[in-house]
Amino acid sequence: MSWDAIIMRFGDAKSIDEFPPDFTPPPVADSATLQETLRRLFPDADHEDERSFLVGDDYWLEFNHGCHTDEFGSVSAVGIRSNAGSGSIPHLKALCDALDARLLDIQTSEFADFSSDTESSMHAFSEWRDRALLQRRNQD
Repeated sequence: MSWDAIIMRFGDAKSIDEFPPDFTPPPVADSATLQETLRRLFPDADHEDERSFLVGDDYWLEFNHGCHTDEFGSVSAVGIRSNAGSGSIPHLKALCDALDARLLDIQTSEFADFSSDTESSMHAFSEWRDRALLQRRNQD
């Protein structure tokens, strides 16, 4: 189970409820530029064509952009999967800053503030995940 988020250019919206049904985000970068940005920001990550993996002391992050790339090479979003370790927060903020984009926390449907609210979301997800896994183990 992973904590999930998506990085996109959401404009000035304060909430996802403000988007019309036909909202189409502008690209965050072309594929080559995004890959170059990921390599520059995270030189120790494992980089593949459509995703990058970054591991730290208390976290792992997967940056997935292959499924959000159109036929012209424009990337509309970067999907994020993580174990919800709070050490990942500065890396997520760095990528958003580099792309002039924002992170939508899928668990809360809120835009990340990269401070206590984001850390609280990760902590709440981790507690829920650990309870669910323990309950599952106890059933087996």
